[in-house]
Amino acid sequence: MCIRDRFCILAIDDNDFTLEALKGMLSNTRLQLKVDTANDGLEGVTKFYKRSEEGYLYNLILMDLVMPTMDGFEATREIRKIEKNQKIPRTHIVGLSGQADSVKGECLVAGMDDFISHPFTLKMFFNLYDNCLLYTSDAADDLLCVDLGGRRIIKKK
Repeated sequence: MCIRDRFCILAIDDNDFTLEALKGMLSNTRLQLKVDTANDGLEGVTKFYKRSEEGYLYNLILMDLVMPTMDGFEATREIRKIEKNQKIPRTHIVGLSGQADSVKGECLVAGMDDFISHPFTLKMFFNLYDNCLLYTSDAADDLLCVDLGGRRIIKKK
């Protein structure tokens, strides 16, 4: 479960194997990323909404595109509506699929920020980012800079 003062990712996929692989891969890095999971788009939107109502935000959402109940495109549109209605910062959403890169345009139109195809590797995750992802911890006055490209954490007091 994600805690407030850590970099937290929501992984949404209907394949349990994929979720476990993502969770294991991302939480076992030196960055100590925390990963919440959801089994379909509706569950992901619900987790996002509940977390935002409690004053917590995900730093990143990894979103499968094809899922039962609610697909990744609709889930992304719903998350963007929540962000707008609650006036909260936009969460970086990355579409995940075994399909070719040809669906990237559709992902961007739905409100996703990027797309990567399966099989998902840690190197692909790190290559998405050239700059630091910044967030301020409410539990401390530290500014945490996660440079994913360089795989390092910088804290400033």
